[in-house]
Formats: sequence, C-alpha cells, structure tokens
Amino acid sequence: LKQAPEISKVVLAEETKPQKPIIEHPGEGWERGPDLADLPDGVVLRFDLSQESVLIRRNGDVLKAFYNRCPHRRFALDGGLHDAEGCDGDGKRKEITCPWHGWTFDVDTGECLNNKTGSPLVPVPLIERQGALWLRP
Repeated sequence: LKQAPEISKVVLAEETKPQKPIIEHPGEGWERGPDLADLPDGVVLRFDLSQESVLIRRNGDVLKAFYNRCPHRRFALDGGLHDAEGCDGDGKRKEITCPWHGWTFDVDTGECLNNKTGSPLVPVPLIERQGALWLRP
C-alpha cells in the first residue's frame, strides 16, 4: 500500500455466477416448453407436458405444435418420425405418417394429405417468451 497511499483497505469480492434471466410466465394454463435454442430447424420433436405429449416443429421463424396423436384413433404419432419419407429437398421434414394406420399429415398445417375426409392434427397454442416456448394444452 506504500505505492498507492489512497488505498486504505483491500477486500476480496466473492465470485458470482451469471444468473439465467427469469422468463416471464404468460399466465394460467400455459406450460413451459423447450428453449428455442433446443429446437433444430426442420425437425419434428416430441415434448411431454404435464398431461399431454405434443409434436413441435420449427421452420425458420415459424413454430407449430400439435397434439401427439392421430385424429383417426388417437394413437401417438411420434413413432412415425423415424420414416425417411416426407422430407423436402433441404432434408426438412414436411410430413409425418401415423405408424399405426398410415395416414399422412403436413407438419406445417396439420392437414391430412392422403385421406381428404380425414381430420387434421389438432394444434396446440404456443407463444415465445425470452427464448422459451410456452404451450397451452
């Protein structure tokens, strides 16, 4: 302290870890989904909420979510994600085929593609807040 007489005391500060920002909850009925950073472009992912399973697809800035069940018999659709068919030229999945009955659905619109009288996939409302996806099943 002889070289810096204006300093009378040195205190070692505690190391602090950066805190994740608190993400604003959108309100009653909404459930936290995945972070947007965990959603690869063009891939359909299954995400389990408290009482429902949903399929989420990110196509650039467009996000879509549907209940993970075929409207025909309500069986889970996520087994159909492993089909090699139904991709566009960029390798992005555009269709999902029910592994149980063969119905095919557009993953952007939910429309049933091979059975025009077939019911579409049921959408799940979603919003994005501070890099996180929130769903309202």
